Amino acid sequence: MFTPTPPNGHLTFFIDRDLGRHAFPEGLRQAGLIVVTLAEYYGIPRDEEIPDHQWMVDAAQHGWPVLGCDFQRRRRRRPAERAVLIDAGVQNFILDGSVSAVENVERVVRNLAAILAACDTPGPFVYRVHPHRIERLPLD
Repeated sequence: MFTPTPPNGHLTFFIDRDLGRHAFPEGLRQAGLIVVTLAEYYGIPRDEEIPDHQWMVDAAQHGWPVLGCDFQRRRRRRPAERAVLIDAGVQNFILDGSVSAVENVERVVRNLAAILAACDTPGPFVYRVHPHRIERLPLD
């Protein structure tokens, strides 16, 4: 398993498979963020097989806020995954799966101060990352 060591206490963000293995994580790295993808952490092809509830627990145990796409909305509705989100204290940020990786990188970078401020609060929580703001979503 790949475990990045953040320099100077910076956060490491965990990227859900729905945002891809290459363009989005590399864009964030170029912007100076520390990220780990499912493929890096679990290896290929296991990254495609690992259940959501497992990687959610692993990310929370490492203290890694999760970046995913709007597809994750259903996680707040599924009883088992909602329970893991709450019990593990997942810090979850939802991006727009219908826009390009470049646009999602720009959204994270534009909102980074707000994202980092939100991460000062323990999870569980879910925020939607809009073009110029973040919005806390209910867990129910």
